[in-house]
Amino acid sequence: MSQAVIPAIAALLIALATWQGHQRAMASGERQTQGYYRGRGLAWGLAAGLAIDALLVALTDSSLLAVVVSVPLGLAGGALLGWLWERRHAGELRPLNSEDLEMRRFAVALGLGAIVLGVLAVLGITVFSR
Repeated sequence: MSQAVIPAIAALLIALATWQGHQRAMASGERQTQGYYRGRGLAWGLAAGLAIDALLVALTDSSLLAVVVSVPLGLAGGALLGWLWERRHAGELRPLNSEDLEMRRFAVALGLGAIVLGVLAVLGITVFSR
């Protein structure tokens, strides 16, 4: 049961940050860039996946099963939700300029670096714990 606390807190923090970020974006009055709603959908999907993860861990006591099922399910649902939001607001979105593209490239590189470091950390823990 205590293993369910961390994903539940993470889901709550991600949902809160996503909601606050959207409130700030809407209050600024600027038009959103292409991909804004897709990113927002993925963030909500990640929060939902982590919430499902916490629920599955609490019910089954299997954190591996919970992570393998819940996070991809949440991200897939979030991608679908973001795609639908993007289509709904297509007329309101502005195209990306060079500054936006550069910022997006940096964010993607940073995210990929974090994923690589996470995989290496898990592999290191697995290899050196034997």
